[in-house]
Amino acid sequence: MSLPQPISPKPTGAAGNQLLETWKEIAVYLNRDMRTVKRWEQSRGLPVHRLPGGPQAAVYAVKSELDAWRRGDSAAVEKTNGVEVAGKWTLARWIALAAIVLAISGICLWLLWPVKPKPIPRVTSLTTFPGVEWFPAFSPGGKSIAFSWSGEQENNYDIYVMLLNGGKPLRLTSDAAMDLAPAWSPDGTRIAFLRWRLGESRTERVIIPALGGPERKTDEGSIRPSATGIFFPLMAWTPDGSRLIGGGASSTGAYALRLISTETGETVKWLTDPPPDSPGDCCPTVSPDGQTLAFLRATPARSYKPMLLSISRNGEPSGGLLPLEIPSCWNPLWSGDSSELFCVVADGEERTLWRIPVRGNRPPHALPSIGALGQHLTISARGDRLVYSNFSWEGDIWQLALSGGTPAPVRLISSTADDLRPQYSPDGKKIAFLSSRSGHLAVWVSEQDGSNASLLAAATEPHAPSWSPDGRQIVYTCRVGAHTEDVCIIGSGGGTPRQLTKDPARDMLPSWSRDGRWIYFASDRSGTFQTWKIPADGSAPTVQVTRNGGFGGIESADGRFLFYGRAILSSPIYRMPVQGGDEVLVGDGVRSLRLPLNFAVDKDGIVFASSDDMTRRFELRRYLLASGKTELIARIGRGLGNGISLSPDGRSLLFTTMELRSGDLFMVENFR
Repeated sequence: MSLPQPISPKPTGAAGNQLLETWKEIAVYLNRDMRTVKRWEQSRGLPVHRLPGGPQAAVYAVKSELDAWRRGDSAAVEKTNGVEVAGKWTLARWIALAAIVLAISGICLWLLWPVKPKPIPRVTSLTTFPGVEWFPAFSPGGKSIAFSWSGEQENNYDIYVMLLNGGKPLRLTSDAAMDLAPAWSPDGTRIAFLRWRLGESRTERVIIPALGGPERKTDEGSIRPSATGIFFPLMAWTPDGSRLIGGGASSTGAYALRLISTETGETVKWLTDPPPDSPGDCCPTVSPDGQTLAFLRATPARSYKPMLLSISRNGEPSGGLLPLEIPSCWNPLWSGDSSELFCVVADGEERTLWRIPVRGNRPPHALPSIGALGQHLTISARGDRLVYSNFSWEGDIWQLALSGGTPAPVRLISSTADDLRPQYSPDGKKIAFLSSRSGHLAVWVSEQDGSNASLLAAATEPHAPSWSPDGRQIVYTCRVGAHTEDVCIIGSGGGTPRQLTKDPARDMLPSWSRDGRWIYFASDRSGTFQTWKIPADGSAPTVQVTRNGGFGGIESADGRFLFYGRAILSSPIYRMPVQGGDEVLVGDGVRSLRLPLNFAVDKDGIVFASSDDMTRRFELRRYLLASGKTELIARIGRGLGNGISLSPDGRSLLFTTMELRSGDLFMVENFR
C-alpha cells in the first residue's frame, strides 16, 4: 500500500508559471494517458502535489520537477511550495567531506563550475499523412527514412522513402500485395522488403533500388504473426551487402535464421538452431561495427530473450552464442557505438525501452520515459535518433440480428482496449470474450447485452474461450509457471483454474464436444500442429485426431463431425467424422479467415467471413450443409477481427471488427 503524499500548499508567483493544475494537463505534458500518470505517482514517485481535501482533492505539478524526474536525476531536490532549492544538509555534508581531501581552491573551482543539465527527450512528428505509416527504417546515413504506407487513398501498402527534413515521400513500389518492413543495404543503394498477399501464409523477399527501379525477388518464406503483431525487424543485411539474414522453417520444422544470397535467393547457411522446446528465433539486427548479430529466441513460455552471435563481413558465424539476461522483450536495436542493445519490454499496455550493455558488467536498466512508446522502432546508425509508428489495433464486438428484415449490426461490447473472440453461453444469456482492458489479455464474462462485464481468468493468446454444454465451465488457453500455452478450465462464475494439459508443447484453441465428455485442442507435440482431444476430467491420455494438420476443432450440432482448419492463417475448413475417418474439404471458398476457428457451426451450416481486403471490409456468409450452397448474410464496412458466434436460438450473431488506429511516424531525440 502506498503512503499518502504530504499535502502541499499551491505555489504562487514565478513558480505558478510552470504549473500543471489537473491530471489531464500532467498527462498531456508527459505524453501519456491519465491512467498511466496516476499509476506512476503511486509506483514510480512521480512528483505530483495535492491541495487540502483528501485523496480526491485537486492536484498540481511543476514542470521543472517533472523534467528532473523524467531525466532520472539521482540528486535529491528539496522543494518548498513547489520551487526547487538546494538541499542544505546534503551540500554541507559534501563540503565538509571534500574539505578533508581537497584543497580549498579545488572546492571553489568545483562550486563555480557550471553543471550541464541532461537533455530532455524531444518527440516530434515526422508524418501526418492519411492512412497508416509503419515499419520505419533509417538509411545508413541517417538522413532518410523508408517506411510502408497505405497511401493517400488508403487502399494499398507500398514502400516509400522520405528525407527527415521534410518533402514529399518517394513511392518505390506499387504491387497490389502489401509491401512491408523495408531494410536498407549497408551502402544505402538498395532496400529489401517483405511482400505479403493478405491472408496467405506465403511471403516474398524483394530487393529494389533505393531511388526506385526494377524489383528483384530473392526467395519465398512464411509470415509469423504473434499476439503483438508481426515480429520486427523481419530481416537484416550482412555487413558486406552480399546476403540477407531472415527467418524460415528449417528441415526440423523450427523457425530459425538463415543466410540468403541476394543474387540467387538460395539459403547459404542456417545461422541458428533453436532447441527442440523453443518455438524459434526471429528479429535479426546487425551491430553498426558489423561484428555482431543480435536476435530474439523464444522460450517454451513464449518470452523472447536476446541472443548475440559474432559474425564476419559476409554473415558467417565467427564465434558462439551469448544470451543476454533481460526480461522478455522485442524489437532489438543497437546503439551507435555497438556497445549496447536496446529492447522494448512490455508490462501490459505499457512499453519501456531498456538499455542492455553487451560489454562489461553493467546491469540492464530501463530508460526514463520518452513518452507513449509506439511500435516498429528503428534507430539511426549514429544512435542519436529513434523513430517509431504509433499505430494500434482496436477490436470491438458487434451483434447482428438474423431475423426481422434487413439486418443492421450494433456495436455490443467495446472499450479503449481490444475486445474479441465472443462466445454465447449454451442458454444464450451470457457472453464469454477476451479483452485486454485490464492491461493484459484475459477471459471476461458479460450479460447477453454486453453489460456487467467481469474478469474471469488471465489468458495468453487471442483464442476463443469455450463454454461447456451445461454452461458451468469455460475452457481457454492459459499459461502456468514456465510452461508454454496449455489448456485450462475454470468455473463460469469464477474460482480456481484447473490445468488440463501439462505437455511442454504448445496446447491451444480448446473447444468442448457436444456431449461434454471431450475437449479438442491444437498442439504441436507431434512436431506439427494437429488436433488432439482429452477427456474433460483429465482421466485418460490425450488422443491425436488429425494427421495432415489441424488447429483445434468445432463439432457439428449433432456431434457426428469435426470442423477445423489446417493452417494458422486463413485456412480452408475441413471436415472429418468424430470417430475417425477420411477428411474432406467442406466447400469452395469456405475458410477460417484471419486466425483459426474464426467461424461458427450450427445445425444448418457454417457461418464464416469472406473478404478481398479484410483490413477494410468483409462479408458474413453461411454455407448450407444440406445443399452445399453459400448465401450472403451481411456486408460489413470495417476490418475483420477474431471471433464469430451464433446464439443457441439462431436469432443473432456475434462478430468482431478490428480497426487500425492512427499510424503516424514520430522521432525521438535525446532519448539516451
